[in-house]
Amino acid sequence: MPDIPRAIPEKNGYYNVVVPYFLVVANQTRWGITNAKPLALNEEFGANWEPNYLSWSNDSVKNHLTIVNIDDFAVSMDDKIRSICEDIPYSKLSSADKLTLLIADKPTSYGKIHAQLEGPKMDVKKQVHGLTEMYLQNPLTPDSTAMPKGNMAVVLSYKGLAGLLDKDIAWGFDGIAAGNIYKIAHLPADDGKTLYTKSLYFHGVELGNCGVMCSSIMI
Repeated sequence: MPDIPRAIPEKNGYYNVVVPYFLVVANQTRWGITNAKPLALNEEFGANWEPNYLSWSNDSVKNHLTIVNIDDFAVSMDDKIRSICEDIPYSKLSSADKLTLLIADKPTSYGKIHAQLEGPKMDVKKQVHGLTEMYLQNPLTPDSTAMPKGNMAVVLSYKGLAGLLDKDIAWGFDGIAAGNIYKIAHLPADDGKTLYTKSLYFHGVELGNCGVMCSSIMI
C-alpha cells in the first residue's frame, strides 16, 4: 500500500503527482488495470479536492466548512488511490512506480536497512532561468556522493516571499530524489520569488528527520 502523506499540503503535492500518473495509458496497460478507477480519481481531484484546497490554503477565504471539506475529500482521495494500488500486482510495479506512488519494497531476508535519521544538507548546485538544480549531501559522509544504503530522499519545497522561517512555511511534496542531484522547475511567474527546500531520507515506510532548510531566489 502507498505511504500517503498525512499533512494537507504534502497530500496536495502527492495528489498532483499520482493522479496524472494513474491516467497514463501505458501505465494502465503495463499494470493490467482499466481506466475506470483512475478516471473516478481524476474527477474527484478536479471537482472536489482542487477547488477546496485553493480555498483552504487562502487565509482570506478559509473557513470552518473548507476545513471540514478538505478532511472529507482527503479521505475519499486516499481511499480511491489505495483501491487502484490494490488492483496492481506488486510484481508489475517498476522502481519508478514505487518511487512515484510511495510504495515500499517488500522486506527481504538480507538484514534490516533503516531510514537515516539525519536529513540531507541541500545546496544550490546550478541555477538557470526556470530551473534550479539542488545538491543533496549526506551529512554523515561528507566526502562521498553516495546516498545512505537503501535510502532515497523526499524533497519538500515552497515558493513565496523571502525571509520565511521553516515553521511558518506550508511545505509541499515536490518529489523523490534517488541520487544526490535533484532538479526543480519553476514558471516565469515564480521569477524573483524565494525557493525554499528541505529533504529527508526514507526507506520503505520509515522516515528520517528533515535536514536544514535551503533558500534561493528563482530566476
